[in-house]
Amino acid sequence: MEDARDNLVEPAHVQFGDFEGTAAADGHHGPSLRELAAMVGLDDDRYDIVGFQFSHDLLRGKPGLTIFAIDREVFGDLTLAQYGLRHGEIPVVDFLVHSTPALEILAASLKRLQVQLLSRNLPDGVPIRRTARDDLGLKG
Repeated sequence: MEDARDNLVEPAHVQFGDFEGTAAADGHHGPSLRELAAMVGLDDDRYDIVGFQFSHDLLRGKPGLTIFAIDREVFGDLTLAQYGLRHGEIPVVDFLVHSTPALEILAASLKRLQVQLLSRNLPDGVPIRRTARDDLGLKG
């Protein structure tokens, strides 16, 4: 029997975790989530998109984008907060996107995307300060 904890959506991780970090994105002025759902073939009358996950596979031209969506049929009239309080978790369906290149979806749906990965060898709690800025590979 499968342990329910095996299906928890957890923070990003890789085998060795040499670099760890954060990510943030703005969707403002991108297509609506309904348009995004249509782009990938998701039934937006039934599902609401609540998140994304992407992996290195998308950089190799393979399916590497997963869309997390809630099934409105499961939630009924409850909001996300109400459902979470009542059940202690939010159930999602994850859809691996095959039909549209992941970079195309991300470029179309996000106004801004920033991913920051830093060496795990940096000491915790010690600020990192830029002392200079420069360019690499810039041809004049």
